[in-house]
Amino acid sequence: RNSRWRKLGFAIVALLLASVVSILVIELAVRIFWPHRIRTPFALDDPRFLYRNEPGSAGHHTAPGEFAYSFTVNSFGFRGEEVAANPSPGVLRVLCVGDSFTWGTGVEDDETYPAHLARILSADLEGQEVEVINAGVMSWGVSQYYRWILEEGFALKPDVIVIAMFHDDWTQALLGLVNEGPDGTLVTEN
Repeated sequence: RNSRWRKLGFAIVALLLASVVSILVIELAVRIFWPHRIRTPFALDDPRFLYRNEPGSAGHHTAPGEFAYSFTVNSFGFRGEEVAANPSPGVLRVLCVGDSFTWGTGVEDDETYPAHLARILSADLEGQEVEVINAGVMSWGVSQYYRWILEEGFALKPDVIVIAMFHDDWTQALLGLVNEGPDGTLVTEN
């Protein structure tokens, strides 16, 4: 009777061990041959920020059963209409930075929170011309926000910078998923 239980125990352990080894081999193969890109198909590689929105792109983004929307990206890589490098005199310029929440995944260009913010500020600040820039990039995190604001955001001469953060931004930052490498470039960690 003990022999039967031993054989059964050995078979269960062997099956569990074979399952774990199989999963590890599959995981390794996927990481090597089909690495996961944590960004949109309309993003370009960028050595300073890992990736960014492709300037001048436009299209339709769909996730069956979740959303379907059209988008435009201006020559700066910002979602929506074209903007000038410098604000016109007297214009209140607001720069919105963030990830997919700021970008507006699932909604049209004029339905993003930066677009709503522009309408609200224009109505509330009667007589004040307002320009709100949507600089959201899907899947960006704290490191990219910080670096982009320093290297490019301040050059746009915003009066106000709004950084929209979601709980996963803090999680990514605390786990160090995007870090500065030894050469000063941003690198991703698994």
